[in-house]
Amino acid sequence: MTCQKVVIINNGQIVGSGTPQSLTSELGKGVVLRAQITGPQADVKQLVAGVSGVVDVQTEGEQTFLVTAAPGSEVRDQLASTVVGAGYGLRELRSQEVSLEDIFLKLTTEVGS
Repeated sequence: MTCQKVVIINNGQIVGSGTPQSLTSELGKGVVLRAQITGPQADVKQLVAGVSGVVDVQTEGEQTFLVTAAPGSEVRDQLASTVVGAGYGLRELRSQEVSLEDIFLKLTTEVGS
């Protein structure tokens, strides 16, 4: 990241202030992983969602999944084991960085609602 402190204003109100890392932590989003898994999308999504510590699974393309783990959870080992154990191919598993744009959108759309 290129900045050390961010102030986010929505409708004249400060809705977030701090380092990008502290804002991400405050959102309670947890760790987001990008996983490329071969197999039927609906089946893989259901399998991944059942892994302990996983709180959300979104699809991005046919074989790419954005997996959100609860804050403080380490799900990579169990996720990899579950996917491979079910006979699906695990092509990629890496942390997904949260951008300033993600933080901005989260804070301005939730507060404005």
